Amino acid sequence: MKNYIILALVIFVLILAGVIFFGRQKPIIVTPENLPTTTTSVKSGQPSDHGVPRVITLYHAGEKESLRAVAVANRLEAGEENLAIFRSYDTLDEPQMAVLYGVNSVPAIIFLTPSGKVSKKHEGYLSQAEIIRIIRSIGEKN
Repeated sequence: MKNYIILALVIFVLILAGVIFFGRQKPIIVTPENLPTTTTSVKSGQPSDHGVPRVITLYHAGEKESLRAVAVANRLEAGEENLAIFRSYDTLDEPQMAVLYGVNSVPAIIFLTPSGKVSKKHEGYLSQAEIIRIIRSIGEKN
């Protein structure tokens, strides 16, 4: 009888392990090539210009400084039209983004040229004015 109980427990553990292993989602591999190149303008609802820089904010949802950085990105996205294309990624949900850009701490702000090349990477909080200054300097280089 004891052997049957042990066998039943082993089978249960194997089934549970199989459900956990096969039931998980496969990670999405993100590369600069498959990042979105267009977005819809918040103001007009029309597709934005392809020739604008992109700004990627990497953050952790529970971290105060990260949430401040996302709030700045959201204000900029809703503000001046066609300044840049803004995206925010929680690195707890999408850790491959931190690996892709070589980020060691959050918040991190990555500035991409219109062609998708990394122009500048900053780890830590940046004010709205600093972000605008960097975006405009990227636009002047192109």
